[in-house]
Amino acid sequence: MLTRILSLLAVCFTLSGATAQIATEQVAGTNTTDADAMKTKANYTVFIPDPGELPTSQAQEIFPDPLDIRIDIDFEKTMPALRALHGVTNYTPLHGPSCSYPYDLKTMIRDLHIPCSYFHDDPYVNPGRNLIDVSRIFPLFHADENDPANYIFNETDDYLRTVVEDGVRIIYRLGETIEVGTHYRTRPPKDYAKWTRICLNIVRHYTQGWGNGFHWPMKDWAVWEEPNNPNLWHGDFEEYLQLYKVFAPEFKKHFPDLNVGGPQTTTIGYRFLEQFLKFVRDEKLPLDFVNYTAYYLTPAELLSESVKRREMLDQYGFHSVPLGTNEWHCSPRWYAFSDPVGYGKERRRFGGVEGAVFAAAVLCGMQDTPLQHACFYSIRIPGGYGIFDGDDRPTATYYVFHRFARIFTNSTRRLATSIANASANTQSIASVDKQGNIEVLCGCYSLVRGQLSFGIPEGYTPERVEQINDDCHPRFAEMDGAMVGVQDGRVTLSKHECATAYYLKFVRK
Repeated sequence: MLTRILSLLAVCFTLSGATAQIATEQVAGTNTTDADAMKTKANYTVFIPDPGELPTSQAQEIFPDPLDIRIDIDFEKTMPALRALHGVTNYTPLHGPSCSYPYDLKTMIRDLHIPCSYFHDDPYVNPGRNLIDVSRIFPLFHADENDPANYIFNETDDYLRTVVEDGVRIIYRLGETIEVGTHYRTRPPKDYAKWTRICLNIVRHYTQGWGNGFHWPMKDWAVWEEPNNPNLWHGDFEEYLQLYKVFAPEFKKHFPDLNVGGPQTTTIGYRFLEQFLKFVRDEKLPLDFVNYTAYYLTPAELLSESVKRREMLDQYGFHSVPLGTNEWHCSPRWYAFSDPVGYGKERRRFGGVEGAVFAAAVLCGMQDTPLQHACFYSIRIPGGYGIFDGDDRPTATYYVFHRFARIFTNSTRRLATSIANASANTQSIASVDKQGNIEVLCGCYSLVRGQLSFGIPEGYTPERVEQINDDCHPRFAEMDGAMVGVQDGRVTLSKHECATAYYLKFVRK
């Protein structure tokens, strides 16, 4: 039977695209983040995909229905500190909070203690505003790029001021917002050298005071967004490579202490990323970071794919170049967009609690990946699947980010967690807070019923057991006592047939 299970796990792991040694128990916290450690894939957690990716008969031999997931905390294992990987795309909208929601949006965003923000698609969040995009800051390409009067900086100045005041690291995308069905702004620049000079003046404005500007600590500058996506780059990928070849050396010549990176390729853009890395290596071009967009159906896919991209960077000699995802979220099932009803249901799915549980699992699991920064898409978007919806109301994902941020900011020591009888779609973190209590966050991205049990650390007793699994009340709430059992040193929680996030707090006896 053991041979049968291991063979099934091998099939399962092959589907995930990973190649590391198979493990029947997932142990968090096995990697470090220094450049030397990045060269060894064994430093990263093995992410076993969900049984739903296999035929049901096979999956149940590995992870039976009902689920019986066991999570334990290990005090003996030395762990790296929790990492600030709860970045976002965009930030506080330029407009005031919606009248339909009576809370201070800026305060709620600040409560998330966002470490970094990637700026892209900002005109969607701020309709009618000339923000971030090169063509919106410098709208007349034929104008004199050396005259500050030809730039519209004021709106982007106001937009970024709050970000700087909040101490959030800015990753600025030099490029354009997505266009679906049109290509007014997303065609390759007519003159790469002039586009480069325009962008350098934008950098000067925000870092050297050019054009009545600022001396803000904006170190990270990305070249375009998804150049393998025709909705963002209406040209050949080779044209993007030539743009990067013109821009990157000039950028480093004028700003040697700032960072330039790319290519922000799409989730399925492996061959384009490989083409970019080979081109940069062969042409000996500057490259200070690599970003990509990460939209996947399951947390297991998102987490394991980060390892594959790290391997690709290492393969081309970029061992010390940081890897990040500039956009991540659960992917919609695109086939459901074929009719208005299906579209609405799918929006609610990944914009509601299911999307929030996906985020909980990813926030926990990313601690043990090679990612060095990660930005959730998005802080707010009219489609309703951001941290806030189009009316500035917090979604369920807000409360997941808020709970993670609280654990992170209060953490004095990260504790190892082991998860048995589960795929990598169940992830958890544990931490000792400043009062000596233990906090646990867990995302169980599974629609299978069953139970989860958490080992009670010696000398502690459970004080709070909360879950988030209800679209009607999309925030953490105390679990019904009938669904919680404490026996034989474990807290056992009943799980319905829905994705669920859990928060537990253990206090000293």
